[in-house]
Amino acid sequence: MAAPFSLKPYRMADTLQRFLAAPDGAEKVMAHAQLLLRLGEIYRNVAPSHLAQASSVANFKSGMLVIHAQSGAVAAKLRQLAPTLAGELTHRGIDCRGLQIRVHAVQPPAPARNPQREPLTAGSRERLAALRESLPASPLREAVEHLLARSANGHDCRDTPDDESHDRFPHPRPFSRAREKGDS
Repeated sequence: MAAPFSLKPYRMADTLQRFLAAPDGAEKVMAHAQLLLRLGEIYRNVAPSHLAQASSVANFKSGMLVIHAQSGAVAAKLRQLAPTLAGELTHRGIDCRGLQIRVHAVQPPAPARNPQREPLTAGSRERLAALRESLPASPLREAVEHLLARSANGHDCRDTPDDESHDRFPHPRPFSRAREKGDS
């Protein structure tokens, strides 16, 4: 009885090449990807440059070219130009019956990994030192010590009057309602 599969080791390139060439493999996918690349190039040449930069070819199915626009305004303008663009694509040898425009907003860039840090004032350092002395040995005390050590090395400190550090929060405890009501 023959084994259902061969145990002969294959190089990755060999198996990938066989998969891409197999009729039930990725041959159709590769052909479609190449078609989309060709359509993208034609689309960039046919569409107005400012609209082509703000949109891209997403798919081509049953004669319909699917375009992703970066905003609603770009999509609206492309919908107005759809018959003209479809005619241009047909003129260039693509059997295009129409365009389907979808808004596909671009993700905003990720925030910076190292945000700017506000330096500690001398008054803030003094209050943190007093807090450190009042805390028992704990992870919080270690964190406060680390912050003070960084500010002592000049990483996060500035020498300004204490009043300037409270410009953003005029109340001693800006998020506490107990002091406002007099409950504490």
